[in-house]
Amino acid sequence: MKYWKILTIILLILLFEGCKEKIREEKGSPEKSEIKGRFELNENSLKISEIKIEMVERRKFSELIRANGEVTFNPKSLASTTTLFSGVVREVFVFEGDRVRKGEKMAGIFSKDFLSAQSDFLLILKRYKRAIEKGNEEDIAQSLQMLNSAKQKLKIFGIDDEDINELSEKGEVNPTLYLKSPLNGKVIESNAFLGESFSEGTTLFKIAEVGNLWVNVNLYEKDFNKIELGSTVTVKLSSIPEKEFKGILKSIGDVLNKETRTVKGRVEIRDQTGILKPGMLVEVYIKGKEGEHILSIPESAVRKIEGKDFVFVSVGINSFELREVELGRSFDGFREVIKGLKEGERIVSEGSFLLKSHALKEMMEVD
Repeated sequence: MKYWKILTIILLILLFEGCKEKIREEKGSPEKSEIKGRFELNENSLKISEIKIEMVERRKFSELIRANGEVTFNPKSLASTTTLFSGVVREVFVFEGDRVRKGEKMAGIFSKDFLSAQSDFLLILKRYKRAIEKGNEEDIAQSLQMLNSAKQKLKIFGIDDEDINELSEKGEVNPTLYLKSPLNGKVIESNAFLGESFSEGTTLFKIAEVGNLWVNVNLYEKDFNKIELGSTVTVKLSSIPEKEFKGILKSIGDVLNKETRTVKGRVEIRDQTGILKPGMLVEVYIKGKEGEHILSIPESAVRKIEGKDFVFVSVGINSFELREVELGRSFDGFREVIKGLKEGERIVSEGSFLLKSHALKEMMEVD
């Protein structure tokens, strides 16, 4: 009797396990999601989705070379007003940080050397005029030569032909020498203080066209064969990642740093916003030489599902197949295709939101 009871219990256990296995087969494992992968949309759904189809094809891309750089002033747009004489500052019109225009007065200077140069010029001018009145050709030639030398001496003080003509017309020395800005820009350094004397060789102002800058960049040895002069460059700040500044690679150095395995490169860049400032560290992206033809698809075609990359392939009229792909490098809005697609296949590049919704819905039904 006891034997039959044990046998009955064993049969019931086996029957129960068999039912569980059958249920498991019918429902599928709850630990693994499955996607059926093919969907059809009616004309109305297609219209609403605004689906765009593109061909999988090989495209010729340039690799983007990344490097680090530092913003500096462009020496071509940098000027100093360094005195070749001694004097005293009588007036100050601009200060550090002020914007100036070319020819604008920055300071008024008193200089004995300037007064002496003006007096010499006026005396020689009188002699030249007398020589013309007398018609003495030898004296005219000699005094004209002396007059030109006197003009050049005046120009050492920073005055131009217009100022010299004004001096000639008035016939009187000007007690104040006005220092003028040599270019349009911003005063980045000022050493001119009211009433202070200065000696020969003193730099009173430094002016820079701050919108015209250089970026000194470190180019790695491994990238030398990928870049060339004239390449397009994009400069970015880590603090403002959405902002980009465009420039041109103007110089590639000839001396390799043995420790860093880099050479110095120079990028010329314009920034009228005033965001870029000398001394800033920046990320530099250089468009390399054109490379091989790469099988690629638009980044907009890629959909992430459960951490994997998928695309929707057009397999017929209004019919689409969800397919997993393996992708590689990024190039100007495109992704390299390593596995999962063939050249010539047609994929959904835009408007696949509705198709992804169908895929996720089926996954939930399977679960």
